[in-house]
Amino acid sequence: MATDDVSEAGLYATVSESPALPWSWRLVAAGAMLVALALLTAVLAYWGWRWFGPAPTLSPPAATEGDPLRRIAEAHLFGAAAPSAAANEPSMASADLRLLGVFAQRDGQGYALFRAGTRGPLFVAAGTDVLPGMRLEAVQPGSVTLLEGGVRREMPLRRVTAGDKARVATALPRTAQCTAPAGFAGPILRLNAELLSGMINAPDTWKALVQPGPGGLLVRDQSGFAGMMGLRNGDRVERANGVALALPEDIAATVLKPLTRSQAVWVSGIRDGKPQQWLYLNAGACPA
Repeated sequence: MATDDVSEAGLYATVSESPALPWSWRLVAAGAMLVALALLTAVLAYWGWRWFGPAPTLSPPAATEGDPLRRIAEAHLFGAAAPSAAANEPSMASADLRLLGVFAQRDGQGYALFRAGTRGPLFVAAGTDVLPGMRLEAVQPGSVTLLEGGVRREMPLRRVTAGDKARVATALPRTAQCTAPAGFAGPILRLNAELLSGMINAPDTWKALVQPGPGGLLVRDQSGFAGMMGLRNGDRVERANGVALALPEDIAATVLKPLTRSQAVWVSGIRDGKPQQWLYLNAGACPA
């Protein structure tokens, strides 16, 4: 470092330089400067991240084999939790739902008769709701497919047990209404009372079965519903217990409602150009 030396008289001045620092000291000074800059950078980065960075997420520590809390929980000292219901098990809302009959058509179409506890019979078409949140997706000859909460499950057709047969057999005494009248020649068909009530409450199902024609009602398709009634495509039904049939609405008044009162219904008509007869009985009043 240079300094100025002034003479005592102040007449002149001389300049002298201090000795230069050795290279080792210069290296130490430069290193200290770099360390200080690095520390300053780290401090600024740390507090900048704390102030402006995203909040940290803490993950729970993994349980180890020797974790005493986990071992206590697995021991179920205070009882085990109730298992959750499986996805394919019926819900409480549908626990009392029973499938009593099906009328299967093509591609899963058709109708199904259910009993839903105190609600009574439900006559449902494929693609419509059976209960709130439960849809009848498809109808097969021996079962139906239900869609509930995004889960599909199969419900088989309810089989008649020995107890059911006993109740049916003793429901009503056998009367003259259960025997074929004199002069009758044709098939005898027994229809379930719950099925009849469901048909009356869903008139569109049987109104789609027949259409007005010359001299009576013409059966216009051979669905499972028509087969249940013993009818074929092209049949013409003309009279029920002597009353002329002219409109689809006549089916309810002259066939379905008398059957719900356990009255036999004698239907006459034409099949393949020849006279045809059908006798319908209430299955509960007239078991086979």
